[in-house]
Amino acid sequence: MKTTVELPEKLMRTAKKKAAARGQSFPEFVADAVADKIGMPLPKMSKTAAMAGEKPWMKHFGVSADLADEMKRIDKVVEEEFGKVDPDDWK
Repeated sequence: MKTTVELPEKLMRTAKKKAAARGQSFPEFVADAVADKIGMPLPKMSKTAAMAGEKPWMKHFGVSADLADEMKRIDKVVEEEFGKVDPDDWK
């Protein structure tokens, strides 16, 4: 069901960044957040919701112990860039 919700600009930007970092669309992220807040599980999880909390690009790449520092540096760069992506532009 569609609805309109007014959010403070800073909250909206932060939520969109978090959704992108989790590989979720903004509506999926909001639905998850509301369901979590009221203690009601969503009826079925989408593929991206199932990945919640995981970095979406990590499902394709493993982590090597000897590259831990480099992976941290790369993760930081990717997180920063994901924060600049507006998921609505991908639709």
